[in-house]
Amino acid sequence: MAKLAQVNDRDIAAAIRLGCRTMQNVFNADDEQVPFFRSLIEPETLLAHSEYHSESHVPGRHLNALLNAEHVLGISLDEEAIDNHRRATLLSYSGPVALPMNRHEVGGPLANFCPHNLREGFHALYALATYRDDTEARELAERSIADIGKLWSPNGRWDLQAIKDLGIDFLDSRGFIQSEGRMLGPLVKYYHATGYAPALELALVLKEKAIGEFYLPDGAFDQERFDT
Repeated sequence: MAKLAQVNDRDIAAAIRLGCRTMQNVFNADDEQVPFFRSLIEPETLLAHSEYHSESHVPGRHLNALLNAEHVLGISLDEEAIDNHRRATLLSYSGPVALPMNRHEVGGPLANFCPHNLREGFHALYALATYRDDTEARELAERSIADIGKLWSPNGRWDLQAIKDLGIDFLDSRGFIQSEGRMLGPLVKYYHATGYAPALELALVLKEKAIGEFYLPDGAFDQERFDT
């Protein structure tokens, strides 16, 4: 049986540096350097756009990791790559409301909103505000918290008619835990970094819903309840 040679199983910093190299080389030169989402090896090798998760998802995952790595380990980053991820973030938030949106296809208009990407959107804005003192990112994060408050409630969920009236296509992401609940972490981090109280207030609403309806005292896992 074939085995890989020289596998790094001890040096965490070296593994992080390798990951950072990947995250700084995932941009589509034919799409103004917006990062790819889809990555396949078989049955064909390709990088591709996703109508769900390109500009609305990838920048948050990568900026959060890259800028944390720079802060903790002193890793030198390619500022052009950081700027590419930042511009993709701003593209995603340039729709009619401050929600992370995505295009159906390369070159098309922003049209899709999937609540699953709220976590990644806030991770991008948190990282830029914290590690780059980015005023525009902070303003977007605070507008986004306000817009979520207008369009979503933990009981009534999303105001789908209002979203439709804004010309947005709502893409469902299978329940609270896999959608709105995911933004709790970056909201808390944003609050710790900036002291912005509404971020903590929204995080606490998410926490109460999570422990009140999903993570129950008996600790039991129910596939139907979690919608997994």
